[in-house]
Amino acid sequence: MEQPKNNLLEDRLILDRPIQTLYHLIDIRWWRYLWILLCFFVKHSPSFAVPYLVKVAIDSLAEPDSISQTELVVTFMVLVVLILQNIPSHLFYIRMISKELRNMELRLREALSQRLHQLSMNVHNDRETGRIHAKVMRDVEQVHQMCHFLFESVPNGIFAFSVTVVYTAFSCPPMLLFYLIMAPVCVGIRRAFKRSIRTRNEEYRARIEDMGGNLSNMIQMIPVARAHGVEDRAIQDMNHHYREVHARGRHLDGINALFSASSWVVMNLSFVLGIVVSFTLCRMGYITIGEVVLFQSLFQLIMGSLQTFLSIYPHVSRGFASVHSLAEILECPDLEVNEGKRGVDEVEGRIQIQNLSFRYRDDQPLALDGVNLLVEPGECVAIVGPSGSGKSTMMNLVMGFQRSNAGRVLLDDRDVNDIDMRQWRRYLSVVPQQPLLYSGTLRENILYGLEDVNEDDLEEVLEAANVKEFVDRWPAGLETRVGEGGAQLSGGQRQRISIARALIRDPRVIILDEATSALDVVSEKSVQEALDRLIIGRTTFIIAHRLSTIRNAHQIVVLDEGRIAEEGKATDLMALRGHFYKLQQLNQA
Repeated sequence: MEQPKNNLLEDRLILDRPIQTLYHLIDIRWWRYLWILLCFFVKHSPSFAVPYLVKVAIDSLAEPDSISQTELVVTFMVLVVLILQNIPSHLFYIRMISKELRNMELRLREALSQRLHQLSMNVHNDRETGRIHAKVMRDVEQVHQMCHFLFESVPNGIFAFSVTVVYTAFSCPPMLLFYLIMAPVCVGIRRAFKRSIRTRNEEYRARIEDMGGNLSNMIQMIPVARAHGVEDRAIQDMNHHYREVHARGRHLDGINALFSASSWVVMNLSFVLGIVVSFTLCRMGYITIGEVVLFQSLFQLIMGSLQTFLSIYPHVSRGFASVHSLAEILECPDLEVNEGKRGVDEVEGRIQIQNLSFRYRDDQPLALDGVNLLVEPGECVAIVGPSGSGKSTMMNLVMGFQRSNAGRVLLDDRDVNDIDMRQWRRYLSVVPQQPLLYSGTLRENILYGLEDVNEDDLEEVLEAANVKEFVDRWPAGLETRVGEGGAQLSGGQRQRISIARALIRDPRVIILDEATSALDVVSEKSVQEALDRLIIGRTTFIIAHRLSTIRNAHQIVVLDEGRIAEEGKATDLMALRGHFYKLQQLNQA
């Protein structure tokens, strides 16, 4: 089966070379850069033409014979045309940069989504949803804003400086010397504030991510907080994070304000000094009265460009802080690697676990220790044991969510490390204890990830999963929206939707993870009937404790502290009066 095209940007993020990184992020041809610069020069030409026209007008007043009336009128008409052309040229310029920057924004978000699906489950377990959400939404937007500001300010600075330097070099070299002395002074302001602004931007971004993660937790825990009457404590804890962001934001605003004020003072002092220099040169006969105004306008143009460029530095700093934040995802090496591995076109459902051992971290004990198990196609195996005995860990290894430290998992006699697990999982369905639903319709939740499903097949699945008995009573039927997390449904209804989602995929392997433990007796009966239909002819793993749920399993595996303590049928294990017998006694107590 064809592998998805890899459009990730991690090989282009060179974080110690920000300009090169920015160039690769925007990713447009060099000739398009030149075309954008040319368009900017055309639309911005009036800002250079106006000072020259003023110079000509003043000189014509001082020396009426220096320019004819006709030439003066033509000059004014040319200026009017240049001003009017700004509307179409500006629109064309904005459309060009908008296309490139929105493409960059799209590529970043697509790359992040692709990378998130490639990261190992360990990464997802360790990262808060709010943090990831902030990266995909806020950080990408920050990078877009930074690039937009740069496209506006950098060409302006380049053209203002180039035109001024070229004209002044030919007409008045002493004035050029003044420009070249003052420009580095203004740039030095940026260097003086660079480290402080970058540090405070990084601190502020980190606090925003913390707040996002804690906000997601607070929203999820609102029912718990209300049920236990601890709303005030939950609000107080969240307010603490708000205040942290507030404090960091004020610190950041303070350094940005000091930076802006210092830049403004230096710019205006430079402008005053420029007036003194130009007036002196005029009195000495080096330049005309009109050129005094011209050079002051050009100098103001340069200083204005530098002021604009310096004022966007906080945006640039935030933008590159966001680039570093995105690199945490795009450059994360902990991937589930499937590229180049053996494809899976068919699954029988034979699963063999050979001397399997696994630990989550080096400083933790083994979660599984030397486990051996053989499951033939179509068999139903129940995995039981106390909490922390390794049941979910074993299933995560079978699904390829984790990689074993020792031993092997064979799927149809093929090592799990040698096959493309994305393709194998298309023959797998999981029914968890807490069904994962999103705020779409019933149809969208059942058909999640599938296309072109036959309506007759869907009807059969709804009947088999005992979904029709409540869907047919609703006016909107399958188009009923379930609310976030399925909030509009009961626990039994959510579970039956999850079973329908599993059935519609016609899987060869089923994993039932405590699928009925949280249900009342009536709901459990409907769900259990649907589960009995689901597992017919399919290799099934049932993680459960109730004897009624696992009585008909072909074999029962009892885990204790990561090892198989007992194995056999329910009647045989009850007769042993060992681990399984004790678990059932506790469940019935």
